[in-house]
Amino acid sequence: MNFKIYLILIKFGCLLAVESEESSVEMVPIRRTGFVKGFIVGGKDAKPEQFPFVVSLIYTDYQTGYKGHNCGGIILNENWIITAAHCFVFVHDGIYEALAGQIDFRIESEFTQKRKIIEKIIHPRYNKEAILSPHDIALGGLESKFLYNPGIQPIRLTKFGHIPRGKAILAGWGSTSNTTDVVLPYTLQYVKLPIMSLRDCFEVLTNTSFHWTNICTGPLHGGAASCGGDSGAGLIQYSNNNKRVYLLGTVSWGWFPCAQPYQPTIFVRTSAYVDWIRENTANMPNSKIN
Repeated sequence: MNFKIYLILIKFGCLLAVESEESSVEMVPIRRTGFVKGFIVGGKDAKPEQFPFVVSLIYTDYQTGYKGHNCGGIILNENWIITAAHCFVFVHDGIYEALAGQIDFRIESEFTQKRKIIEKIIHPRYNKEAILSPHDIALGGLESKFLYNPGIQPIRLTKFGHIPRGKAILAGWGSTSNTTDVVLPYTLQYVKLPIMSLRDCFEVLTNTSFHWTNICTGPLHGGAASCGGDSGAGLIQYSNNNKRVYLLGTVSWGWFPCAQPYQPTIFVRTSAYVDWIRENTANMPNSKIN
Protein backbone atom coordinates (compact mmCIF):
# COMPACT_ATOMS: atom_id res chain seq x y z
CA MET A 1 0.00 0.00 0.00
CA ASN A 2 1.43 3.35 -1.01
CA PHE A 3 0.73 5.90 1.69
CA LYS A 4 2.46 8.07 4.23
CA ILE A 5 1.89 7.71 7.95
CA TYR A 6 2.19 11.06 9.62
CA LEU A 7 2.29 12.82 12.93
CA ILE A 8 -0.33 15.51 12.75
CA LEU A 9 2.01 18.38 13.57
CA ILE A 10 2.48 21.64 11.72
CA LYS A 11 5.81 23.42 11.99
CA PHE A 12 7.23 26.03 9.67
CA GLY A 13 4.89 24.92 6.87
CA CYS A 14 6.10 21.31 7.01
CA LEU A 15 4.55 18.02 8.00
CA LEU A 16 6.68 15.37 9.69
CA ALA A 17 6.00 12.10 7.88
CA VAL A 18 7.16 8.53 7.54
CA GLU A 19 7.27 6.71 4.23
CA SER A 20 5.66 3.40 5.13
CA GLU A 21 7.36 1.32 2.45
CA GLU A 22 10.91 2.39 3.30
CA SER A 23 10.50 3.15 7.02
CA SER A 24 12.60 6.26 6.57
CA VAL A 25 11.95 9.68 8.03
CA GLU A 26 11.59 12.68 5.81
CA MET A 27 10.41 16.24 6.11
CA VAL A 28 7.68 16.66 3.53
CA PRO A 29 7.26 20.29 2.50
CA ILE A 30 3.66 21.42 2.47
CA ARG A 31 2.56 24.47 0.55
CA ARG A 32 0.61 26.53 3.04
CA THR A 33 -2.32 28.26 1.43
CA GLY A 34 -2.93 30.43 4.46
CA PHE A 35 -5.84 30.78 6.84
CA VAL A 36 -9.18 30.36 5.12
CA LYS A 37 -12.70 29.77 6.29
CA GLY A 38 -13.15 26.02 6.04
CA PHE A 39 -13.57 22.78 7.91
CA ILE A 40 -11.59 20.16 9.78
CA VAL A 41 -11.94 17.56 7.02
CA GLY A 42 -15.68 16.86 6.91
CA GLY A 43 -16.45 19.14 9.87
CA LYS A 44 -18.37 22.28 10.84
CA ASP A 45 -17.69 25.65 12.47
CA ALA A 46 -17.92 25.53 16.27
CA LYS A 47 -20.18 27.97 18.09
CA PRO A 48 -19.06 30.23 20.96
CA GLU A 49 -18.83 28.34 24.28
CA GLN A 50 -19.55 25.01 22.54
CA PHE A 51 -16.14 23.54 23.42
CA PRO A 52 -14.81 25.65 26.33
CA PHE A 53 -12.17 23.04 27.24
CA VAL A 54 -10.34 23.27 23.88
CA VAL A 55 -7.07 25.20 23.60
CA SER A 56 -4.81 26.10 20.72
CA LEU A 57 -1.12 25.63 21.47
CA ILE A 58 0.62 28.66 19.98
CA TYR A 59 4.31 28.04 19.32
CA THR A 60 6.89 30.82 19.03
CA ASP A 61 10.28 29.84 17.62
CA TYR A 62 13.03 32.24 18.66
CA GLN A 63 15.37 31.25 15.82
CA THR A 64 13.04 31.54 12.85
CA GLY A 65 10.47 34.00 14.18
CA TYR A 66 7.66 31.55 13.41
CA LYS A 67 4.58 32.03 15.59
CA GLY A 68 1.27 30.28 15.21
CA HIS A 69 -1.00 27.36 15.96
CA ASN A 70 0.99 24.14 16.18
CA CYS A 71 -1.12 21.66 18.15
CA GLY A 72 -4.36 21.27 20.03
CA GLY A 73 -4.89 20.63 23.71
CA ILE A 74 -7.57 20.16 26.36
CA ILE A 75 -8.02 21.91 29.72
CA LEU A 76 -7.82 19.44 32.61
CA ASN A 77 -8.05 22.08 35.32
CA GLU A 78 -7.02 25.69 35.88
CA ASN A 79 -3.32 24.76 36.02
CA TRP A 80 -2.92 21.96 33.45
CA ILE A 81 -3.63 21.07 29.83
CA ILE A 82 -3.18 17.73 28.07
CA THR A 83 -1.81 17.22 24.56
CA ALA A 84 0.32 14.85 22.45
CA ALA A 85 3.88 14.12 23.55
CA HIS A 86 5.27 14.69 20.07
CA CYS A 87 3.99 18.28 20.17
CA PHE A 88 6.59 18.99 22.85
CA VAL A 89 9.35 16.66 21.62
CA PHE A 90 9.67 17.86 18.03
CA VAL A 91 9.94 21.59 18.73
CA HIS A 92 12.95 23.37 20.19
CA ASP A 93 14.26 26.87 20.88
CA GLY A 94 10.91 28.42 21.59
CA ILE A 95 7.89 28.60 23.87
CA TYR A 96 4.35 27.27 23.88
CA GLU A 97 1.33 29.26 25.02
CA ALA A 98 -2.13 27.83 25.60
CA LEU A 99 -4.82 29.99 24.02
CA ALA A 100 -8.26 29.38 25.53
CA GLY A 101 -11.72 30.88 25.25
CA GLN A 102 -11.43 31.69 21.57
CA ILE A 103 -13.01 29.92 18.59
CA ASP A 104 -12.00 32.38 15.84
CA PHE A 105 -8.36 33.39 15.39
CA ARG A 106 -9.46 36.69 13.82
CA ILE A 107 -11.55 37.84 16.78
CA GLU A 108 -10.47 38.00 20.41
CA SER A 109 -13.51 37.24 22.52
CA GLU A 110 -14.32 38.55 25.98
CA PHE A 111 -13.39 35.10 27.31
CA THR A 112 -9.95 34.81 25.69
CA GLN A 113 -6.96 34.01 27.91
CA LYS A 114 -3.41 33.01 27.01
CA ARG A 115 -1.04 31.24 29.39
CA LYS A 116 2.63 30.35 28.94
CA ILE A 117 3.43 26.66 29.38
CA ILE A 118 6.32 26.41 31.83
CA GLU A 119 6.28 22.69 32.65
CA LYS A 120 6.17 19.82 30.16
CA ILE A 121 5.62 16.29 31.44
CA ILE A 122 5.98 13.64 28.76
CA HIS A 123 4.88 10.09 29.51
CA PRO A 124 8.01 8.13 30.53
CA ARG A 125 7.22 5.26 28.15
CA TYR A 126 6.96 7.51 25.11
CA ASN A 127 9.88 6.82 22.77
CA LYS A 128 10.94 10.12 21.25
CA GLU A 129 13.38 8.31 18.94
CA ALA A 130 10.51 6.49 17.24
CA ILE A 131 8.31 8.55 14.95
CA LEU A 132 5.20 6.54 15.84
CA SER A 133 5.30 5.55 19.50
CA PRO A 134 2.60 4.44 21.93
CA HIS A 135 2.05 6.57 25.04
CA ASP A 136 2.05 9.74 22.91
CA ILE A 137 0.65 11.85 25.72
CA ALA A 138 1.92 14.86 27.67
CA LEU A 139 0.86 17.41 30.27
CA GLY A 140 1.50 21.13 30.13
CA GLY A 141 1.73 23.14 33.35
CA LEU A 142 0.69 26.79 33.09
CA GLU A 143 2.63 29.80 34.36
CA SER A 144 -0.58 31.20 35.85
CA LYS A 145 -3.94 29.56 36.22
CA PHE A 146 -6.88 29.94 33.86
CA LEU A 147 -9.78 31.92 35.28
CA TYR A 148 -12.92 29.98 34.46
CA ASN A 149 -15.69 31.71 32.53
CA PRO A 150 -18.38 30.56 30.05
CA GLY A 151 -15.70 30.16 27.36
CA ILE A 152 -13.08 28.41 29.52
CA GLN A 153 -13.96 25.25 31.43
CA PRO A 154 -12.24 21.96 32.32
CA ILE A 155 -13.21 18.60 30.88
CA ARG A 156 -13.92 15.37 32.78
CA LEU A 157 -11.91 12.17 32.57
CA THR A 158 -13.51 8.75 32.26
CA LYS A 159 -12.75 5.96 34.72
CA PHE A 160 -9.49 4.05 34.41
CA GLY A 161 -9.71 1.37 31.71
CA HIS A 162 -12.90 2.68 30.13
CA ILE A 163 -13.27 1.45 26.52
CA PRO A 164 -15.30 3.99 24.53
CA ARG A 165 -17.91 2.98 21.98
CA GLY A 166 -20.37 4.65 19.66
CA LYS A 167 -19.75 8.06 18.16
CA ALA A 168 -17.55 10.84 19.48
CA ILE A 169 -16.64 14.41 18.57
CA LEU A 170 -13.26 15.77 17.54
CA ALA A 171 -12.69 19.53 17.79
CA GLY A 172 -9.59 21.29 16.52
CA TRP A 173 -7.89 23.81 14.25
CA GLY A 174 -6.18 21.31 11.97
CA SER A 175 -5.99 21.48 8.19
CA THR A 176 -9.33 21.45 6.41
CA SER A 177 -7.90 20.01 3.20
CA ASN A 178 -7.66 16.35 2.21
CA THR A 179 -4.98 17.18 -0.36
CA THR A 180 -1.27 17.89 0.12
CA ASP A 181 -2.05 21.54 0.92
CA VAL A 182 -2.24 22.47 4.61
CA VAL A 183 -5.18 24.85 4.92
CA LEU A 184 -5.71 26.08 8.47
CA PRO A 185 -9.16 27.45 9.32
CA TYR A 186 -9.87 30.69 11.13
CA THR A 187 -12.63 29.03 13.15
CA LEU A 188 -12.49 26.02 15.47
CA GLN A 189 -13.88 22.98 13.66
CA TYR A 190 -15.63 19.87 14.91
CA VAL A 191 -16.70 16.57 13.39
CA LYS A 192 -18.53 13.46 14.61
CA LEU A 193 -16.55 10.25 14.15
CA PRO A 194 -17.50 6.59 14.73
CA ILE A 195 -15.25 4.76 17.20
CA MET A 196 -13.93 1.48 15.80
CA SER A 197 -13.52 -1.64 17.93
CA LEU A 198 -10.00 -2.69 18.90
CA ARG A 199 -10.41 -5.80 16.76
CA ASP A 200 -11.32 -3.78 13.69
CA CYS A 201 -8.48 -1.35 14.37
CA PHE A 202 -5.89 -4.12 14.48
CA GLU A 203 -7.28 -5.67 11.29
CA VAL A 204 -7.15 -2.40 9.36
CA LEU A 205 -3.88 -1.19 10.89
CA THR A 206 -1.67 -4.22 10.32
CA ASN A 207 2.07 -3.48 10.11
CA THR A 208 1.69 -0.14 11.92
CA SER A 209 2.41 1.06 15.44
CA PHE A 210 -1.20 0.74 16.62
CA HIS A 211 -1.23 -0.15 20.32
CA TRP A 212 -3.93 -1.44 22.66
CA THR A 213 -3.84 1.92 24.50
CA ASN A 214 -4.94 3.68 21.31
CA ILE A 215 -8.37 4.43 19.89
CA CYS A 216 -9.04 4.55 16.17
CA THR A 217 -11.96 6.26 14.46
CA GLY A 218 -13.57 5.98 11.05
CA PRO A 219 -15.45 6.39 8.88
CA LEU A 220 -13.65 3.81 6.75
CA HIS A 221 -15.24 5.21 3.60
CA GLY A 222 -13.27 8.41 4.25
CA GLY A 223 -14.41 12.02 4.07
CA ALA A 224 -14.00 12.95 7.75
CA ALA A 225 -10.87 12.95 9.90
CA SER A 226 -8.30 14.97 11.77
CA CYS A 227 -5.49 16.49 9.72
CA GLY A 228 -2.28 18.52 9.99
CA GLY A 229 -2.31 20.70 13.12
CA ASP A 230 -4.75 18.52 15.06
CA SER A 231 -2.14 16.72 17.17
CA GLY A 232 -3.19 16.74 20.81
CA ALA A 233 -6.77 17.72 19.99
CA GLY A 234 -9.41 15.97 22.07
CA LEU A 235 -11.86 13.23 21.18
CA ILE A 236 -14.87 13.82 23.42
CA GLN A 237 -18.20 12.21 24.24
CA TYR A 238 -21.26 13.53 26.05
CA SER A 239 -23.12 11.69 28.80
CA ASN A 240 -26.57 10.29 28.07
CA ASN A 241 -28.26 13.41 29.43
CA ASN A 242 -25.76 15.71 27.65
CA LYS A 243 -24.93 17.44 30.94
CA ARG A 244 -21.37 16.16 31.18
CA VAL A 245 -18.63 15.86 28.60
CA TYR A 246 -15.74 13.41 28.87
CA LEU A 247 -12.31 13.24 27.27
CA LEU A 248 -11.77 9.91 25.50
CA GLY A 249 -8.45 10.54 23.80
CA THR A 250 -6.02 12.93 22.14
CA VAL A 251 -4.96 12.89 18.48
CA SER A 252 -1.68 11.05 17.90
CA TRP A 253 -1.24 10.12 14.22
CA GLY A 254 -2.89 9.30 10.92
CA TRP A 255 -2.34 9.30 7.18
CA PHE A 256 -1.61 11.98 4.64
CA PRO A 257 -3.48 13.05 2.57
CA CYS A 258 -6.19 13.07 5.23
CA ALA A 259 -9.66 11.51 5.34
CA GLN A 260 -8.99 8.79 2.78
CA PRO A 261 -10.82 5.40 2.80
CA TYR A 262 -9.51 2.73 5.20
CA GLN A 263 -7.18 5.17 6.90
CA PRO A 264 -8.49 5.85 10.43
CA THR A 265 -7.30 8.54 12.82
CA ILE A 266 -5.34 7.26 15.82
CA PHE A 267 -5.82 8.68 19.33
CA VAL A 268 -4.18 7.97 22.68
CA ARG A 269 -6.91 6.56 24.95
CA THR A 270 -6.76 8.74 28.06
CA SER A 271 -8.54 6.20 30.28
CA ALA A 272 -5.34 4.13 30.15
CA TYR A 273 -3.45 7.01 31.78
CA VAL A 274 -5.89 8.35 34.39
CA ASP A 275 -3.66 7.46 37.35
CA TRP A 276 -0.57 8.94 35.67
CA ILE A 277 -2.47 12.14 34.87
CA ARG A 278 -3.75 12.58 38.41
CA GLU A 279 -0.37 11.83 40.01
CA ASN A 280 1.48 14.33 37.84
CA THR A 281 -0.98 17.17 38.21
CA ALA A 282 -1.25 17.02 42.00
CA ASN A 283 1.82 19.19 42.66
CA MET A 284 0.00 22.49 42.15
CA PRO A 285 -2.66 24.00 44.44
CA ASN A 286 -6.29 23.49 43.44
CA SER A 287 -5.29 20.87 40.88
CA LYS A 288 -8.31 18.61 41.27
CA ILE A 289 -9.34 16.92 38.03
CA ASN A 290 -12.95 15.92 37.45
